Amino acid sequence: MSNIGACKRIAIFFYNEKVKRLVELLRNTYEVEYIAEDNHFLWGKKPNQLTVVSIAKVFQLYINKKIDKVVIPWKNSMIQGQNLYCYLLKYGFEESDVLYAPYRSIFDKNLSDKDRINLINIYNMKDELECLDIIISNSCDIKCKNCSLFTGLAGDNNFADFEISKVALRKIKSIYSRIDEIHITGGEPFLNPDLSKYCRIIREFFPKTKIFIDTNGVVLKTLQMDDCSFLLQYDIVLKVAYFPEYDGAIDKLHIKLDRWGIRHQIRHEKYYFEKYYDFAGKRDINDAFFHCKKRFRKLVLYENELFPCYTPFALRNAERLIPLQISDKSTMDLFEKQNVSNKDVWQSLNKSSEYCRFCYDSLVSWKNLKDEEKRDKKNWSV
Repeated sequence: MSNIGACKRIAIFFYNEKVKRLVELLRNTYEVEYIAEDNHFLWGKKPNQLTVVSIAKVFQLYINKKIDKVVIPWKNSMIQGQNLYCYLLKYGFEESDVLYAPYRSIFDKNLSDKDRINLINIYNMKDELECLDIIISNSCDIKCKNCSLFTGLAGDNNFADFEISKVALRKIKSIYSRIDEIHITGGEPFLNPDLSKYCRIIREFFPKTKIFIDTNGVVLKTLQMDDCSFLLQYDIVLKVAYFPEYDGAIDKLHIKLDRWGIRHQIRHEKYYFEKYYDFAGKRDINDAFFHCKKRFRKLVLYENELFPCYTPFALRNAERLIPLQISDKSTMDLFEKQNVSNKDVWQSLNKSSEYCRFCYDSLVSWKNLKDEEKRDKKNWSV
């Protein structure tokens, strides 16, 4: 029996080619009438006898029992910079009514329609991951003011243990059937002498995954082509941060990488950093977690520990300077038990923690002020 259950009426996110395939699959058994879309130019259109509606309209349809469940297809799980599933739960959807259609349910032509439908499951049971970041270096050769990871406090030659990371990655492979992107990051990954080993085992474990290295490019300026041959061998894409001190040099780096055939992306100039933390630590952790845009956008791995975001890892570095007095571990030890499932990961990491109280609160809830409230300075951005 399908994991969709006994429901009949379904809405699907968002309007694109893979959604068309999914609609064709589900229409024989279920009533698929609505496509939820945040592109307002599509609202009201009726492609293939479907009605395209806003996200707000989907909430109304669900509350008014005009739809039973929603389906989030593979790689459609972000909205306004945050995880769509968390967004839906935040505004009233039941966990059991938010479903996930994995890659194979949409694209695997070797499966029968029945088998493809049976792959659709409750979202928090999905065994696919859109992005995994692997921190292999806690050291950096640039000491940026306001670095969000506080790597300037971590010291030199502070690297993840390769053998521990290798075992952890093998375990990750057993948990997730598919990972779309893996980012090797830091600190500065090129400082770690085992970088090529990481690329080799990641490509071995995840042959179809897009692999990126996030780098500031400083080391790249002095490397020769032979030093970078592993990037071609393991089909790695570089993501190069563009800092002000590179003005005039970033063009040369691009030309050199292009000549060597190394795929790369140059990011926008970094003249400013965002403020992520408030060390007063007075924010309500449940409020911070409820409004968090980072929640389950990706998972972060350092050696055998999984993090729900970068905050716990970053604040460990910050504690080298600032006594934050955090007792909550807020991570998942992949070695703690022999068999770990995707459900274990979700239950372990999808919850508020002490770290949340240090997240900078830049949000103000909308409200239509009454006359007597207009004179209260707390109701204005001051």
